[in-house]
Amino acid sequence: MINLTKISIFFLLLLSIFQTACAPLIITGPVTAGDRRDFAAQIMDEKIEWIAIMDTQEFEGNFRANFVSYNQKLLVTGQASNQELINKIVSTVNKIKNVKKVYNKMTVGERNTFKNIANDTIITTNVISRVFAKEGKGRVTALNIKVYTESNIVYLLGLVTQKEADQAIKIARTSKGVKIVVALFEITK
Repeated sequence: MINLTKISIFFLLLLSIFQTACAPLIITGPVTAGDRRDFAAQIMDEKIEWIAIMDTQEFEGNFRANFVSYNQKLLVTGQASNQELINKIVSTVNKIKNVKKVYNKMTVGERNTFKNIANDTIITTNVISRVFAKEGKGRVTALNIKVYTESNIVYLLGLVTQKEADQAIKIARTSKGVKIVVALFEITK
């Protein structure tokens, strides 16, 4: 018997392929052109995230895991009922082909509430919009960073110069609701 979740994920993937096929110049083109990763690296990051979801979805136990990949470095956040479950999740995603590094930021504890998840989404949106508002010559651009928030902790990933990293960290630290900023940047020349 085929798992309903696997079927749902398959159809979401299929839908996303058709959606981007309808508007590649409007949505995909500018994002791809502005990103410092090449197109293959961007696709690989998406693939890593989907494989991580698929490989961990049927684990037994109470957990919520999120996966964010940037340049084949995988950030794992969320909550689990015990450390053994976290270790199992991290061990599994470490085995995914092309994953260069795993940042384990999962915690033992109760799963995040919908209210907290919504608040994290607002924080992420605020940080990204503030980065967009500050863009300009010699400034960090939102196309070169990925922002993810979990439990009011902002994670920053991307390929940036030291100056751009400093700018992004400052923007994130001064954004409303942020407790901690964790910079996981790859610094370029």
